[in-house]
Amino acid sequence: MHSDATTIEPAENEVAALPSPAGTPQIDRELVDRCLAGDKSSWQEIYTCYGPGLRMSIRETLGKSGFQLDLSEEVSARIWHSLLENDNQVLANFDVNRGCRLMTYLSAVAKKETLEFLRTERRRIARDLRYSRAGSQQTSVSFWRLTGEVEEFLATLTPAEREFCKRYLLQLPDQTVRQTYSEANIWQLRHRVRQKLQAFVRQD
Repeated sequence: MHSDATTIEPAENEVAALPSPAGTPQIDRELVDRCLAGDKSSWQEIYTCYGPGLRMSIRETLGKSGFQLDLSEEVSARIWHSLLENDNQVLANFDVNRGCRLMTYLSAVAKKETLEFLRTERRRIARDLRYSRAGSQQTSVSFWRLTGEVEEFLATLTPAEREFCKRYLLQLPDQTVRQTYSEANIWQLRHRVRQKLQAFVRQD
């Protein structure tokens, strides 16, 4: 998924009801710069400070569907991933010269990504209905072949990514495993695993 942040035009009145941490656009930009420099605590600060406002923006854009926790969480994950793509380009494009706060900018990103998600879902549902009506059947993949491909993919990951994939993504994590990772760690690791999975599938 790729977000072209140059097309985003934040509007203050669209997010006036959303909470925004105290500060100024310049202070927000300093936080962004620390994130771009690889400061993990700053990434955690962005997630903690702006996560609630983004989830509110997502629910408002989804409408009635926004009350479905799994759906809103899926969209939220896509938005956080978009901030990391292309060397964090979407986050880097936050421009203090526009005079808006980071919360306003991120909410505009959230709205754009949520609408794109809804369009993608509508296309997917329409496609599934066409296949269903035509009596299409998906080709089954043998368990052993699938297991072999999973192991082959895991071998392409770093030790930290592989452990996260096995303990968190490939099984339902218990409370002990959940406490091992911060929220920022989770969406950063998910993003890296997702990128490598896409590259692995393309090679196949």
